[in-house]
Amino acid sequence: MENRCQRCGTSAAGDQAFCARCGAVLGMVDEAGADASPNLAATMVGAKLPTPAQAPRPATRRPAPPAAPTKARGGNTLMILLAVGLVAVLLVGSLLLLFFLLGRG
Repeated sequence: MENRCQRCGTSAAGDQAFCARCGAVLGMVDEAGADASPNLAATMVGAKLPTPAQAPRPATRRPAPPAAPTKARGGNTLMILLAVGLVAVLLVGSLLLLFFLLGRG
């Protein structure tokens, strides 16, 4: 069985619920006439849209705080090695100085 859209006149198959051309609900007769926009609130698939004053406002999202920079794991190890090396150089230098001064005396 073939139907015609009441809004635009396009032919549609009998199992179609909506017009492929204009999207109107097939088989619905609106009291306002064929020229008016379809009353989707009168169908089971449509609902009356709220006015802009009634529409809920979308929640504002705050941007995420920037992540704290992470230190490289090798940085701490390098500092420890430098400190140990400095202590070793000072110990060796002081021992050499001590031997030098004691050997002269």
